[in-house]
Amino acid sequence: MALPLTTIAYYAGGAMTNRTISSQAALRAQIYAYAQELE
Repeated sequence: MALPLTTIAYYAGGAMTNRTISSQAALRAQIYAYAQELE
């Protein structure tokens, strides 16, 4: 169940942080950590 959520958050985050590339890297790390907590 973590995979769909991660995928949705990844694309949603990518669209929101398109103009802020540095924030995108931090967001990916945050999503990855959150997904691991769910597993």
